[in-house]
Amino acid sequence: MAVVYRAARDIGGTTQVAALKLMTIGALVGLGRERFLREQSILTRLDHPNIAALLDAGVLADGTPWLAMVLVEGERIDSWCRDRRLDSGEIVEVFLSVCSAVAYAHRSLIVHRDLKPSNILVGQDGRARLLDFGIARLIDDDSAADATATVSIAETMLRRLLEEIDKQQLTDSQLHLDALNALGTALALQQRAYPEQAGLHEKRLSITRKLDGADSGQYAYALADSVPTFRKAGQIARAEAVAREAVSIADKVYKKPHMYAAVANCNLAAMHQHQGRLADAATIYDRSIAMDEAIGRTDLHAESCRRDRAYVRAARGDFPGSRADLKIDQEMLERGGKNRSVQWALNCAIQASMLVREQHNAEASETLDRCEREHWPEPAVPVDPFEIARAEIDVSNAAWDKARTRLDALRERLPPTAATRLWLRPCVLSVGVAGATGDEVNRDQLLATIRSIEAAPGMAKLEIASACLERNADIDACRVMP
Repeated sequence: MAVVYRAARDIGGTTQVAALKLMTIGALVGLGRERFLREQSILTRLDHPNIAALLDAGVLADGTPWLAMVLVEGERIDSWCRDRRLDSGEIVEVFLSVCSAVAYAHRSLIVHRDLKPSNILVGQDGRARLLDFGIARLIDDDSAADATATVSIAETMLRRLLEEIDKQQLTDSQLHLDALNALGTALALQQRAYPEQAGLHEKRLSITRKLDGADSGQYAYALADSVPTFRKAGQIARAEAVAREAVSIADKVYKKPHMYAAVANCNLAAMHQHQGRLADAATIYDRSIAMDEAIGRTDLHAESCRRDRAYVRAARGDFPGSRADLKIDQEMLERGGKNRSVQWALNCAIQASMLVREQHNAEASETLDRCEREHWPEPAVPVDPFEIARAEIDVSNAAWDKARTRLDALRERLPPTAATRLWLRPCVLSVGVAGATGDEVNRDQLLATIRSIEAAPGMAKLEIASACLERNADIDACRVMP
């Protein structure tokens, strides 16, 4: 189906070596191309030290797809163990690292389906890496209903497993940690039970600290990974404290750019952004993205970090910087097979919001229309920032009735909460519309709503919207990106 070459490229004066995988001519017919592109899509989801990572992907001028992966210069796992005459304990230790990679893939709803010694290489550093996801399967390839049922069944089984772990006195073991990780993933996929997920993260952090040490990269990554969940659970102070601790440990552990350090910095930047400290957020996003660029990381977390920096730059008026980020973001999404996705729609929304602020309303509208035609997620789902950009166009065109209808629906769908700032944009725009149309009663009610949440933990910084909250504010003061 494919041939693999040793390849190299120059990045900023340094040479990056990779394993370059090209489809053969024979594989371009039938299901070969589809299988190859599926492998590319699957690899963009995976980021684990025991899985050969995807560095880049694309299509040649003649239509041949290619993948560039981390080059593993090593031996098959069975030969490696045999040649070094490892004892049983040493073999089990290597095997457990492979199990960790497989468990991670399963938590990402990916089944490898071709586990064999030739697909597991041990590098010169002694680390085993899982290769060749060519016939892997996404569990969520099934219908939405089947996928929901599968996750629900998995949740039930994992809760039973945790009960059994407790009975067998296996708490604080690697098995306990894996089961907690899996249950957390099952709850996250169902987008529910954030307080329970936060509790699971606390247990995961405690176990990881015991197993790997308080100054380990694994503990730093576990801390960083928990930040979004604590925020969504409304535990803002805890989320920021954990984010800061993750960066502090990563700075001590990694003297060179590393994925775990990049993730930690990105999640700390997101907390600054969440609390309205946009200058601080921009600085730390810069640091995280510089690390991603140094190591060639282009997975979905790196893409999200890049897009979030684009938003912060747009909010601060750095439109050229934001557009540069959005262009790279689209390239990352194309490589990852995300041409029709929520991520692409979010990218379009930021583009349109900047065009509105430059008074290019027709171009902003066309940007959103084209995005809906060519890049809307399948299956279709609501994308609230996209709808907010539509409302901004209505406001800029003084189409007050359309704007009010759209904003009323957004405010109903996005109630005020300290766990996110997204609700604030339709609220602030609604204040502007009420002021522009002389609806003082509604304006006063909206101002009271905004100021009531302002005192909540994590929402203390609303300076970017403060001009809109003044008594005789102009509508332009309410066209902000808080």
